[in-house]
Amino acid sequence: MKDFNFFEPFVEPRKASGGDDKKILITVAAVVAALAVIAVPAYQQINMLLMKKSIAQYESLLNEESSKRKVAEIEQKETLLNSLKTQSGKVEKINGELNKQDQIGGHIVSAISESLAEDVFINRMSIEKSAISLDGVAKEKEGVASFQNNLRRVPYFEDIFVPNISAENDYNNFTVDMTLKGEGESDEKADKEGEN
Repeated sequence: MKDFNFFEPFVEPRKASGGDDKKILITVAAVVAALAVIAVPAYQQINMLLMKKSIAQYESLLNEESSKRKVAEIEQKETLLNSLKTQSGKVEKINGELNKQDQIGGHIVSAISESLAEDVFINRMSIEKSAISLDGVAKEKEGVASFQNNLRRVPYFEDIFVPNISAENDYNNFTVDMTLKGEGESDEKADKEGEN
């Protein structure tokens, strides 16, 4: 005999446990995987096409005549700039040497003018490295001797020598040769190093 359940119409029938849920999950995963397989290469292809287009634009820009002129102008300016940098270093070196010579020359001229005896005049002064040569005129030979003696007291000079005194009219023409102290040694060393 069979029992009657009066509540049966109100009770929902039971579904098979998990079978349908698994199918739905597998279907969703397959759709996502298919979309990923299709979307990633499509994205890469679109990106590659955009890059090719950009490269083509840059190449056409580089191949334009105005761009070539600008590149040539820039290269020319770079060459000029490099040349100016090289020349600038040389100019700075020469300027330093000139400033050094100017400083030495000022002291030398001042020391020589302070050493002049009465009635002794300098006509010409020549400075080459450490060698100094003076040509002058004096009324008396004693004035030349006094001038030479005064120069020996100046701390800048050494090897003071009067190679000639000649009488002309009422005056005596003379030459004084001397060297700067300490300068001759460094010049000789520099000359020897330059020869090696």
